[in-house]
Amino acid sequence: MKNKFFSIFLLFVLAIFIFTSCGIGAVNNSTDAADMNKLGLYVENGKIMRHGKEYYAVGANYFAAFYQLTVDPLSSDYIKGFKILDEYSVPYVRINMGGFGADNFELYFSNPDMYLTLMDEVVNEADKYGIGIICSIFWYFPVFADYSGEPCNAIGDVNSKTWTLMRQYITDIVTRYKDHPAVWGWEYGNEYSLMVDVPNGIEFIPDNWVKSERQERDENDVYITEDITTAFDEFARVVREIDPVRMITTGNSQPRPCQWHMHHTPENPWEADTVEQAKEMLKLQHGTGCDVVSIHVYGEEPERAYGMETFEVNLKTFKDAAEEIGCPMFLGEFGYPDNFAGMEDNARETFIKQLKYIEEYQIPLSAVWNFAVRGGIEFEVNPYRAPERAYMLEMIRDLNVRLAELS
Repeated sequence: MKNKFFSIFLLFVLAIFIFTSCGIGAVNNSTDAADMNKLGLYVENGKIMRHGKEYYAVGANYFAAFYQLTVDPLSSDYIKGFKILDEYSVPYVRINMGGFGADNFELYFSNPDMYLTLMDEVVNEADKYGIGIICSIFWYFPVFADYSGEPCNAIGDVNSKTWTLMRQYITDIVTRYKDHPAVWGWEYGNEYSLMVDVPNGIEFIPDNWVKSERQERDENDVYITEDITTAFDEFARVVREIDPVRMITTGNSQPRPCQWHMHHTPENPWEADTVEQAKEMLKLQHGTGCDVVSIHVYGEEPERAYGMETFEVNLKTFKDAAEEIGCPMFLGEFGYPDNFAGMEDNARETFIKQLKYIEEYQIPLSAVWNFAVRGGIEFEVNPYRAPERAYMLEMIRDLNVRLAELS
């Protein structure tokens, strides 16, 4: 009884805090398609556009901007975070617009109005500084399947109970923010492409959510490529019914080094792919509904597909592949840690090279990983938490001045 009373009291206090702060909700829903060209990023003739001009800029990942509120609804981290990002003139951020595990979504399923009101606070705070948001909707893969009591591959069945819940979540968020100037684009989730066709994939599936009706994992929890492309296309379809303009992307990483072989020759899954095979899989895993190709690339990786061991080659190869299907490319994650593979001294040098190639190959959108107020996430780029890495946001700010000349 005491716990129940405390929960009610906490929700009451939270409601007072929110409704007396800087305002809630999106702007009105009367914006027509022509006016929406003034909002966010969109694709035209294979180019990222903003306000009628080609757009080129580097932003940052801010994974926990909203997520932290699903952990602590009274957190003010996002207020501090956007203030710091504004100090460094970061133009946009890629944000997880949800929780992480299923526990973080309990407020949404029990009180969606309060959950979305918390989300309003983050979106409105970004708008206060003119910072755009690329909204990643389904960051972590098992959540909605576990809520539905279905296996993870239910995302590959648009008639599943999982998709009934997912369509509702998409509709709630996109409808709410389709007219909001701070929302610049939509993304399905984070790196689903890395989880498909893996022969021993069952070993990497987390346990079921403790409250799920289904408590055992099996082979149906392992994705194949067709599961995620079905999900991407359904996501794009639902988003487009509500928002006819803004960019839509998958959130994929670059294909695994042997992705083609895992997909086409399961009897020989670990053979490294050729460059052409890697390009083929990038295109295949993109699906047909999203209009921006997503990749994530970090440092030099000797184990990549044949001939693709460097950041530069990955960037150029996959940009070419994206252009071959008429899409611009979003480098949704890049960066370099200061404690990776014993190469701490190479972090600055590697980061300089990454920015050089982003500029040289005119990658329209890139987001460094990861800005955080509390830390606890690898590849720290918050200069107040890691002053020795302040050069990262400083260099991005300088590069954005040069990239603006391409518009």
